[in-house]
Amino acid sequence: MNEQITTSVEQVVSRKTSVVLIGKSHAAPPRIVFPGSFNPLHTGHRKIASIAKTIIGSPVCYEISIDNVDKPSMRAIDVVRRVNQFNENETIAITRSKTFDKKVLLFPGAVFAVGVDTLTRIGNTKYYDTTGEYSPKKRMQLAIDQIAQLGCRLLVFGRKIDGNFCCLKDIVIPPSLRQLCQEVPEQMFREDIASSDLR
Repeated sequence: MNEQITTSVEQVVSRKTSVVLIGKSHAAPPRIVFPGSFNPLHTGHRKIASIAKTIIGSPVCYEISIDNVDKPSMRAIDVVRRVNQFNENETIAITRSKTFDKKVLLFPGAVFAVGVDTLTRIGNTKYYDTTGEYSPKKRMQLAIDQIAQLGCRLLVFGRKIDGNFCCLKDIVIPPSLRQLCQEVPEQMFREDIASSDLR
């Protein structure tokens, strides 16, 4: 299995393909996509996946992007190590899509399970390119528009940020992005653990 995973990951690392699915296959494209670094995979991730499956009524596809807006790109060996945390009944997508305007091109019509920390990055101009004819604010709005146009939505989970548990109402994002969000109530999900706490 490791050899098969390594071969699949290297196809994405070398840019021969934009996405590979590892693990359990499904007849239809993923309806729920849960992006993350999963370093390591922990109970909070499992709870998010379980709640998303209950709310949306479809299996969850975990997505690991080799590239990340805040971190260096991963080596193939590190991606393989993270994939090996999952079991054979789960589906993991490997991509190079570090921003959501790229993710939605790979998974049109999907519901993305995200924490409010991720949502704030989607709605923050500092994560958008400053080169070219468009300003970062315009690029951000185009990205939000693309998420909407491709029929994607965001299932939002509260997260601990700077020592405080934050929900959708606690963050400032553009109204057009907020319209794409469905919040998971705190009484349904509150998990203060983070991968960084376990490393």
